[in-house]
Amino acid sequence: MRRAAVAASALAPRPGTAVEIGCEGGRWSILLASQGWDLVCTDICPESLQLCQRRLPQAKCILVGPTDTTFPCAPNTTSLLLCMEVDPVSSSEWFVDEALRVLRRGGILVVTFLNKTSLRALFHKLLRRSGGERAFYKASYNTYRRRLLRAGFSFIDEGGCCWAPFTRDSNSSFVPLFVWLEKCLGLRYLPRLSPWVVLVAQKL
Repeated sequence: MRRAAVAASALAPRPGTAVEIGCEGGRWSILLASQGWDLVCTDICPESLQLCQRRLPQAKCILVGPTDTTFPCAPNTTSLLLCMEVDPVSSSEWFVDEALRVLRRGGILVVTFLNKTSLRALFHKLLRRSGGERAFYKASYNTYRRRLLRAGFSFIDEGGCCWAPFTRDSNSSFVPLFVWLEKCLGLRYLPRLSPWVVLVAQKL
């Protein structure tokens, strides 16, 4: 994901504003600030947003609601839009149109997507049937990809990751091994089958 954020920062038109959706404590905004971006940071958690503001006093930090369906940005004003690991937003019905609205021509979108067409999604589906897990994987990446193309985005990069069935906060000693295996097997080049997809797209 860091690779995607760095690449997007280099490609996005300058000068401009970078917007991070679901900034938490400024996980990606800190990286972008070091590269000279003017930042708008949003989150639904006041405590996380306050932490981000302390770390990035120059950023515009905005508290949003979990049911909001728009970004706090004027049309065609954003050069770089990041929505990383915020699946309730990235997989929503309104996200693609809203990203198209706020991005300026040539603006860059970086987003992660949980792919329903994957073995890991099947694993989660089996867990849900036993009452052990809530639904995470809501749509296929193929469908999502077509929506972006129809909306007027061009794909710059797509990468698959997180094939092993570890949770996001797992500290298993096997995680580095599986990351190494994914790299050796070239699994990042199979985004349409990957559990998680990190994509970089440009508004035409």
